[in-house]
This record gives sequence, C-alpha cells and structure tokens, in this order.
Amino acid sequence: MESQLLKMVLDKRSDYELIKQHIAVKNYSREFGIVFGFISDYYDRDSKVDYVELDTLKELIRSSIQNEKHVERFHELLDESAGLDVSGANLKQVILQAKQRELGNELAIAIANGKEHGELLAKYSELLGFTDLDDLLERGLEVYDASSLSDLIEHETDPASKLQVYPLALNDRLDGGLQGSDHLTLIARPEMGKTGLILTMACGFARQGAVGIVFNNEERITRLRLRALSCATGMTAAEIRANPQAAKDIAEQVGYHNIIFVSMSPGSPRQIEALVERYKAKWFIVDQLRHLAVSSDTRTNQLEAAANAIRNIGKRYDAIAIDVTQAGDSAQGKAILDMGDVDSSNTGIPGACDVLLGIGATDQQVAQGIRVLSLSKNKIGGVHDSFPVRFNPSISKYVSAKELGY
Repeated sequence: MESQLLKMVLDKRSDYELIKQHIAVKNYSREFGIVFGFISDYYDRDSKVDYVELDTLKELIRSSIQNEKHVERFHELLDESAGLDVSGANLKQVILQAKQRELGNELAIAIANGKEHGELLAKYSELLGFTDLDDLLERGLEVYDASSLSDLIEHETDPASKLQVYPLALNDRLDGGLQGSDHLTLIARPEMGKTGLILTMACGFARQGAVGIVFNNEERITRLRLRALSCATGMTAAEIRANPQAAKDIAEQVGYHNIIFVSMSPGSPRQIEALVERYKAKWFIVDQLRHLAVSSDTRTNQLEAAANAIRNIGKRYDAIAIDVTQAGDSAQGKAILDMGDVDSSNTGIPGACDVLLGIGATDQQVAQGIRVLSLSKNKIGGVHDSFPVRFNPSISKYVSAKELGY
C-alpha cells in the first residue's frame, strides 16, 4: 500500500494533493513518513512542477541525511515505488482502501486500550459502506446555488464570522475584519515596527477569545513574549518587572493566554502546519517568511513558495494567515509603500496574499511616533489607500484615532 501511494504522489501533483488530503501520514511507517515529507517539500518549493524528478529528489535526500544506510533505504523505497504500475483508474480505490485501513487500525487500538470508541466505530462502519472514493468526495463537497443566498447574506452580516483587526483604522478598510482562509502579508524595512504591528493584531485576536499562534524565527522568544505582554497590558517592561502580579491579572483579563508562541530556527511549512492542526488555531502569524526552510533555485522562487505554503495552510485549516517579509531598499525613508517595494518578490508574494500591507514612514514621522499603513492590495475590503497611525515602541502597540480604550 505504501509503495502504491508513493508511486502516485511521485507521478502527479494532483494525485499528491488528493492523497495528502485523505490520508494521515503519521499512521504509516516512519520510512514512508520521511520520504513523503521530502516529496511534500519538493512540491511546496516550486508551485509549478507537476511531478517529482526522481534523481533530484534522491540528491535532496542524500544532502539532508548523514546516515548512508538510511539514504540507501530511502532510495530503495523510491525505486521500488517508481517501478510499480499503478493506473490512474485505481487511484481512488487505493486511497479509499488506505482510509479504511487507517480507521480500522485506530479503532482496534482504541478497543485494545479500553478507550471509548463508539464514535470511531460509527465512522468506520460508514466508511466501509463506500465502494468508491467519489461517494466520499461528494459527501465533502459544498455546492451553493441561488437558494443559498439567504445563508450567504446571513454569514456576511454576522459579526461573529470575522475577527476585528487592530488598529481599527485598518479594520474598517478590511470590511470589518478577517476570517478563516484570509491571507495578509506585511512588508516593511528593518526597525520600522513590523513586530509591533503583528503583536497588536495578535493581542486583538486573543482579546476576542480566538486561540492562535505566533511563529517567530527573528528574535529571542522570551523578548517577543515580553513585548506581547506589554502590548496586551499596556505596561512597559519596567512596569511589568516592578509589578508582575498586576501584569498577570491584566493579561488574564485580556486573553493573553490565547496566544501560543513558537520559536523556530528557521522552521518549515510542515512544522507550521502540524502546530496549526494540533492547536486548532483560528489564526497564525509567521515572522518571517524569508527565513523559512523552503529550498528553491532562486531567492524569488523561495519567497513565492513560502508565501504559497502559508496561504495553503490557512485555507486547509480555515485559519487567518498573516506573514511578514522585508521591504527592499526602495522603501527606505518612504511613507507610502506599494507592491514594487517587496524585497526580492514583486510578483510572487503579492500574488499569494489577499491583503498586502506596508508600513512606511519618513524620518520626521518616525521621530513623531507616526507610521503610515498602505494597502497596495486589498481583496477583502477593496480599499487601496494609505493612512497614518501611531506606534508606541515602549509597549509594541499601534493605535489609530478610532481606538477607544483598547
């Protein structure tokens, strides 16, 4: 079964996407999981490839694994899989059988360990009733026609379907906030306040009761957590040290516990996806894209692959995805940024996001504590403009004129 699955993911990206959607890799052998991971990385780093070039994949494995015996075994597994004759007509049947086997094993383990298994048994019985994967796939489809117009309007007018984004001047331009699958990319020059803005957003989401994750590969995680605590409580680092109990009490009231911090060095899309799934995150932030372990032939392609990977994770788990990358030299000392200011990726990164948000400022504005937020792409609210906000670096927090006590 494992060799058949590998054969199909090697030969065709579309088959890989289907198999990845419907099988749980963790339920297979360790060898299968490792090789499948290399194949996932292969497709993630280049969104345009339709199949895996076997020799290239072998070289990637050899360059990443030190143990020669392990390398040889993985190569053997790939050769064995590549030599199989698995027709496209049998693809869906193989996936269905794999799903049935997975759930059957899970049920057997639950029974053997004396765990509650009524729900698993019901799922397994239902799955055994399918004779073709199409039946299962159709069950998961959602088709909307004119009769569902009322549901659409109710969903779009329900404030609970979105999370407000702070500062509120930005929220207004995003038509009232962000919701699952929305993807925002933030760009700015170094020391312009990128971290302050993502912490303002994170603390805003947390205050609304939404659990999320801040992935960071930029700075020491303890410093980042302290900055987030300042943002959430409005207390400077010195004030927190002087009165830690007050900081704890305020943090509990404003939902600071809803933020999970993850330090990465440098981190990969696969690691991000695993944690988004584990914690059922409603939102996640990646700071920064440029450091993620996504191999590619050029810096431009690497950044595009990373941005696409983050976008896909957000869609797969219906989570708000926010990532951060650098603005190029063209943005230095400039207040209003646009797509052309994205460092090393003027097309790929803007194309992968729903919202491209820039932070800019002249030297005079920086001295006055002012930043200018620019929406050069905004598929959510449709507004493309620039507007000033205030940034308080002592508590890593952005505010606009609309903030009333937040």
